[in-house]
Amino acid sequence: MIPLKTIVCIITDRIIYYFHMNTNKRCHSKVRPPRLDGQSCGLFASRSPHRPNPLGLSLAKLDSVKDGLVFVSGIDILDGTPIIDIKPYIKQYDSPDVSTDGQQTSETCDSTESEDQE
Repeated sequence: MIPLKTIVCIITDRIIYYFHMNTNKRCHSKVRPPRLDGQSCGLFASRSPHRPNPLGLSLAKLDSVKDGLVFVSGIDILDGTPIIDIKPYIKQYDSPDVSTDGQQTSETCDSTESEDQE
């Protein structure tokens, strides 16, 4: 039995979920995310659901727990997506000292090219 009542005091959570609607079993080392207007980047530098494993991670706001169901908002997953785990977001542990948007530039990264083949 999962003690869901104990998570009500948490406001923001890390949600680990299963990409259950992803039917594409192939994974490429390079992808073309919409935000890059056709440019490719490495798979792990993107938020693509087409990954070597079917797991996703996102932050969400915990709204409520009712009858064993957890209600969240502000999450970028499909309604009904199976949630595998919920972990509290604790700023002093989960927030890095340097806040960036996750993108590397040539000044901050030694190599911007992948050695992998597509």
